[in-house]
Amino acid sequence: MKRIGRLRHLAAGLLDSFVGRNNDVEGYWAPGMLYAQLPGCVVRLDLLRWDAEPATDVTVTVARNYGEQLRRALPKIGLAADELIEATIEVTFETAPAVPAVRYFTTGEPFDCVITLRNRYGQQVMRHAHGRCHRLEPNLFSRRGSW
Repeated sequence: MKRIGRLRHLAAGLLDSFVGRNNDVEGYWAPGMLYAQLPGCVVRLDLLRWDAEPATDVTVTVARNYGEQLRRALPKIGLAADELIEATIEVTFETAPAVPAVRYFTTGEPFDCVITLRNRYGQQVMRHAHGRCHRLEPNLFSRRGSW
């Protein structure tokens, strides 16, 4: 597989994992926690530096978790750790709803998620997902069973 194909594969996997229901921070769904802390904001996670803007405990934890996932995935698809010069996830809350509406996400506020990967050869891949999420309300939502 060519480099650009590997980047596409990696971006799709990270994006699906991020918006999927198994993206946990302390047993709660990470996008819901981000939305509860930063409603109406744009959250930018830097997966190479394990940093986030704005920097909170939750945003930095999510950046670290996905940075570690990225680090583990690179050798599996034949990419060296130093090949990537940019790896970011940007989440925008309270966006316009998707048209046509996605039927299986029926509640919550719309959000957009964009992952960007760029290698040292100038190749860049961007993947986009649209979903819905509720702000975390600990009295309403329960943690994952392992917590």
